[in-house]
Amino acid sequence: MKEQRRAISVNFQFIPFYTGKVYLEKLSFTGESHVLIDSAMIDYGTQSVHFQLPHEEESVFQLRIKGEEPRIYFVTDVPEIDIITDRPDWKQYHFRNQGINNVLRAFLNQQSTYNDGITLMFKKHRPPAGATPFTSQDTIQKKAQELHLLIAKRDKAFADTVSSPGAFLFAYNRIDFGKNYTALKTLVTKAAARFPQHGQVQRLKQETINLVRIFEEEYNVGDLLPDVVLPNQNGKLFSLKSLRGQYVFLDLWASWCQPCIAFADAKKNLNSKYPDKLKIVSIAIDPEKEAWQQLITAQRIPGIHLIDEAGWRGTAAQAFKFDS
Repeated sequence: MKEQRRAISVNFQFIPFYTGKVYLEKLSFTGESHVLIDSAMIDYGTQSVHFQLPHEEESVFQLRIKGEEPRIYFVTDVPEIDIITDRPDWKQYHFRNQGINNVLRAFLNQQSTYNDGITLMFKKHRPPAGATPFTSQDTIQKKAQELHLLIAKRDKAFADTVSSPGAFLFAYNRIDFGKNYTALKTLVTKAAARFPQHGQVQRLKQETINLVRIFEEEYNVGDLLPDVVLPNQNGKLFSLKSLRGQYVFLDLWASWCQPCIAFADAKKNLNSKYPDKLKIVSIAIDPEKEAWQQLITAQRIPGIHLIDEAGWRGTAAQAFKFDS
């Protein structure tokens, strides 16, 4: 008989101060949108709300009240998650349970202290308009840079050593690797070895390897590009393989990219100059399907129009390895 896993209880206790809706959402770190799990109405007389989560692999969740900050983040590493706010504005809170969440909360508090220090430093040494600076701005910039480096170093160290896969995912999402793709791949690969049974970490590893490959590998003149199959503006799948043997002009763009939109006139001119000799294919790397459809209709952009709503994790980026 298959073992029945217990549901995870999430109890949120707070000082009555607000009326509105509190949302429980599952955070994603592998490209999908955050998922709304549940919500509850609260008012000035409400002192607690209770949620039930299905028991699954350790994940990261957030509680948020519409229009209010901050978000409360937690990891489902124990079957009972008790969140207690210490003040009416709920910026101060703690977890009653033993587990990773108080460790994660303490770490985030310390990181916030460093960030606040940077803000305070600039505020303190900002001179009145027209006045001579009290302290060299170069000195302030240097100190701020040192603190930023310290914050980044602590984020990486925490992600690299924490024993919770959920806390790793949260810490990983805070790290800006810039163009240091080797460090990115190393961190994620080590985490995948540390948490071999955790599905989200394993998916993150594979997606990271695919993403880094975009920046590390390039095509050369004479290479045969792989086939890509994507939906057109009518929702029908179109294969670029069907254009083999023809001259193709391939434009990768997005509806939110103003320089890309400005390029529409060039494509119109190109189409009028070579109407029978050249196929123009425009692939939108764009999550906004409706905006894309409206734009290509309004602009009357010629050629074949395809869309990849998955963005940098999509088929087009993986196949063509463009990096901007």
